[in-house]
Amino acid sequence: MNCASQPPSAAARRGSREALEGDAQPDCPFGIGADGCVAGRARYGGYAAADGRRARGGKSLSGSHQSDAYLGWSGKPNLRLRFRRPEFDALVEHDAEGWRQPKPPRPAVPTSRILVLGDSFTWGWGVSQGQVFTDLLQAALPATVAVYNRGIPGFGTAQEYLLLQRELAARVYDAVVLMFYMNDLSDNISSRQGRRPYFEATCVRATNPPGR
Repeated sequence: MNCASQPPSAAARRGSREALEGDAQPDCPFGIGADGCVAGRARYGGYAAADGRRARGGKSLSGSHQSDAYLGWSGKPNLRLRFRRPEFDALVEHDAEGWRQPKPPRPAVPTSRILVLGDSFTWGWGVSQGQVFTDLLQAALPATVAVYNRGIPGFGTAQEYLLLQRELAARVYDAVVLMFYMNDLSDNISSRQGRRPYFEATCVRATNPPGR
């Protein structure tokens, strides 16, 4: 089903109460089946960084991300920081667009592109440069294949759906991989006090009700 999501209005970016209540809703229906309807709209509230999980030494992981008027939050460009906890000590780098810096680098002129969507598992929580699973995948594939890591900590599949639309509008991919974890479902219905765009059902209809 076609879904023409649009960026939120100025009211949504301000994080106003009206935006959170539904004043700023992009026209983005989604559904399953020709006869049934599981439709919804993406709602937007005010935006802030991904989360406030603290790293040792007084650093917050939220400092690695910034507000994004369409997705809720995104990575800070050209970031380099040391993310430490008792269980790990990781070097984190973002590229000029705010995505995890690939190591090894992607081919400059690929013949095939693979898009990888996900949350902190895909982004590389607690993992240094060159050890993220997309880095290992890039190293194992032919030199003409490019892997694009589009993981963002705290994302649910609703945000990943919006990101997918943005990515498909920017370039052609030959394959899309979704890294799913069980908390993604609860993330989809949590607005994080207005910081997360989320979908709200507008109609639900059974395609084959009992007794028909």
